[in-house]
Amino acid sequence: MKFMEYKDTQLAYYDKGEGTPIIMIHPPGFGYKVFYRQFPLSQYFRLIIPDLSGHGSSGVYSTTSTIHDYTDEIKALLDHLGLKSVYIFGYSSGGSVAQAFAIKYQHLVKGMILSGAYPKVSSFIFNLEHRIGILLAKRHPKFLSTLLSKTHGIDYHSTTELYWYARRTHPSVWAHFYREALIYNCVPQLNQLNIPLLLLYGTLADPINKHNRFYQKYLNPEIKFINRGTHQLPIYFAEELNLQILNFIKKSDQISTQ
Repeated sequence: MKFMEYKDTQLAYYDKGEGTPIIMIHPPGFGYKVFYRQFPLSQYFRLIIPDLSGHGSSGVYSTTSTIHDYTDEIKALLDHLGLKSVYIFGYSSGGSVAQAFAIKYQHLVKGMILSGAYPKVSSFIFNLEHRIGILLAKRHPKFLSTLLSKTHGIDYHSTTELYWYARRTHPSVWAHFYREALIYNCVPQLNQLNIPLLLLYGTLADPINKHNRFYQKYLNPEIKFINRGTHQLPIYFAEELNLQILNFIKKSDQISTQ
């Protein structure tokens, strides 16, 4: 991990590979390690994966950081690395941060990839999941760490790694991130986006994948439904997801150079 100074604390980030840079944004309670099955993409691209403040190896400058605060962290990271053009990938609630960043700093974004993302929470079950997340993060972070690690680990080693990394999340930051993701709504701003957009969903994740209708109403996204896929596409369907990312960026780069 590497570190940068930010608001009297240090923010950690993973930086590996060369070529086209991809910024990957994790959901609440995770850090860069949730993308461990995307690490092989560093053979083709430069992977830059921050631990958002209060997560993983990053410090805390506020326990009430907003989605827009996180976008400013990413902007500061790009400035720190001297990057003027990136692709951005957001997983689950990390997609809220990715979308907010793309809307605010569109001139820096060559394209966006979202896995299991949504412009606003628009289903009863998904709303309930966020509220349960808020409660568990505040009162039972150890149990929530266990739950998330078991749903994102593929073996004993990865499950253990994810558990202990989740345990480093500041409980108040964790709960507030869930709350921010619950109330975030960028639907009114979607028509401002003019970048290539790839949406990835699992066919077995109905409460989430139905949110794709918002994007289709305002944009012309490329949408891929992974057969028998669950919400945890970056973990359990990593090979197909990684291939989709690889093909999307190659195609987008070819179009931009024509």
